[in-house]
Amino acid sequence: MAVLAEAVDVRLRDLPVAGQPPRYDAYLAFSTGVEIFYGGRQAPAALPYFQRAAALDSTYALPLIWAAWAHSGTALDQCDSTASIASRLRGMRLTRLEQMQIDRVMARCRGDLPTAYALGRALTEAVPRSELMWEQLARDALDADRPREAVTILERLHPDSGALSGRAGYYNWLTNAYHLLGEHDRELEAAQRAQRRFPRNLATLRMELLALAALGRGREVNERFDEIKTLPADPIRLPAPVMREIALDLAAHGDSAAARVALARTLAWHASRPGVEQAQQAMRFERAEAYYAAGYADSARAIAADLARAHPKNEQYAGLLGVLAAQRGDRAEAARLDRLLVGLERPLGRGQAGYWRACIAALLGERDTAVDLLARALDAGYVYQVRFLDAHVEPSFALLRGYPRFQELLRPKG
Repeated sequence: MAVLAEAVDVRLRDLPVAGQPPRYDAYLAFSTGVEIFYGGRQAPAALPYFQRAAALDSTYALPLIWAAWAHSGTALDQCDSTASIASRLRGMRLTRLEQMQIDRVMARCRGDLPTAYALGRALTEAVPRSELMWEQLARDALDADRPREAVTILERLHPDSGALSGRAGYYNWLTNAYHLLGEHDRELEAAQRAQRRFPRNLATLRMELLALAALGRGREVNERFDEIKTLPADPIRLPAPVMREIALDLAAHGDSAAARVALARTLAWHASRPGVEQAQQAMRFERAEAYYAAGYADSARAIAADLARAHPKNEQYAGLLGVLAAQRGDRAEAARLDRLLVGLERPLGRGQAGYWRACIAALLGERDTAVDLLARALDAGYVYQVRFLDAHVEPSFALLRGYPRFQELLRPKG
């Protein structure tokens, strides 16, 4: 029954699987987890199904591989859980394809994105019919600064049928790749296709508004800005970071007036939220970043300092305080926080601390140091939204945008 189910399941039939069929009840649990994680993009909700599948059949490796993938996709700190699963898998008899999958997940956790890209390519060569594997290779190519290759892969796939149907993530990678290439007309066309396919989806609205921002249509962006808060919650894209990202992209493309309007509306949205929501740690930091982008340094510093006192080993809070110190010209405080960030670098940190150090150096006018630090952060696997889009819109790098070394670092390589 499991063999038959795998053969007719459009999402799983072309995946690399073990030679020994699993128990049918284990397969059902695994299939449900895949639908929740890959179809619904809800990694935490999928984990119990992967764990149940592995418990029902101790020889079934795929649920553990996908559990590792789900852990690594929930938060940076969850890579420790991913590593624990990888250790458990070493005690099982894995096929070559299964080993390649867990190695790819662990490479991404370590920040070794070139190895992840090489393994992704090897997996597509091993199972060329799997559109899930091809989509993942496109993501790996994007992270390897190869957006043209990502577009070439994605344009061959079938997002509205088969394994990718019902999934907006495909369009996320495609529009991000076009954005990095500067092909904003094509980006807008792909985003509008996504909007027609998923009309009540915050992620696809973000795609369209980012394309409009890049095309210099800031007035249109702000006319549609209120749509963001009318849409239901998305598992990955949340209103506050989407609003801020769109405002930053407007600024990065030269429309500072529209960016100021968007940031003011973002801060007004923050102020309108219930007190319990405003008090959440992630929401407080997001508000501090919006204050920083909008030029309200004192308000940003008050929040960041409070967060840093409660969480002294968090590189984001220390990083924002360092950025604010550099912005106001307090070199002694900026240097102190830079040294703190050096101490906060960690094996599975994927360049987060280094990225903030690059921001501090850029604001201090140390352009070569900033580019060197950013290059090291990228080499360490820095990922927040999309690796190279983050640097493209980062307000701390505004003075670097015309600097040849910075431009060369962010130039697409393939």
